[in-house]
Amino acid sequence: TNPQPTLGAGASNGTFTATPAGLTIDATTGEVDLANSTVGTYTVTNTIAAAGGCAQSIESYTLIINEAPTGTITGGGSYCVGSPIPSTTITLTGTAPWTVVVNGETLNIAASPYTYTPAGPGTYSISSVTDASCTGTGSGTITITQEVVPTVDPLSNISVCSGDLIEVPPFVGTNGAVVNWTNSNPQIGLPSN
Repeated sequence: TNPQPTLGAGASNGTFTATPAGLTIDATTGEVDLANSTVGTYTVTNTIAAAGGCAQSIESYTLIINEAPTGTITGGGSYCVGSPIPSTTITLTGTAPWTVVVNGETLNIAASPYTYTPAGPGTYSISSVTDASCTGTGSGTITITQEVVPTVDPLSNISVCSGDLIEVPPFVGTNGAVVNWTNSNPQIGLPSN
C-alpha cells in the first residue's frame, strides 16, 4: 500500500516535495509511489503558500523505504537410515532478525547464512521471509532423499567331505547391493575373496 500523510486537525495539503532525488511523490496529495521509488531515507516537505494574510507554512517528516528481504535455500542430498540428515543453507538479505517459514515450520534467525537441518526426506522451500522492517520472498527448492539400505540374503553353512566338488551358492542382495565376500581358509580351494 502506498503511504500518504495523515493531516492533523485544521491542517491542509500544500505542495509536497522530497529530498534527495529517488522518491516518487504526488505533489498534491503527498501519496508515495513505492513501486517507482528507490530504497533510501527521504525528507518529505509539505509547503503551504502564504495567503489571506497568513504566512507560509512548512512542515517536514522523514520517510524511510527499506529493501524487502529475501531468503534463498540451497543444499540437500541423500542419506541412509541411521546416518545424519544432510543440512541446508538459508542465505538472507535485509536487517536481522528474520522470521522464515520453511514448509510450514517457522524459524527465528539471528544471523545469515543459517544452517537448517530438515526433519526428514522431502522437498523444502521458503514460503515467507520477514526481517526487522518488511516482508519479502523466498527462493530455491531443495530435496532430501532417504536411500534404501541394501541387504544380502544370509547363507547356510555347508559341510562336505574332502575331495568333493561343490558349487558355491550365489550371494543374493536387494536394493542394488554389491557383495564383497572373504574366505578365511583358502586351503579348501576357494579363493580368499
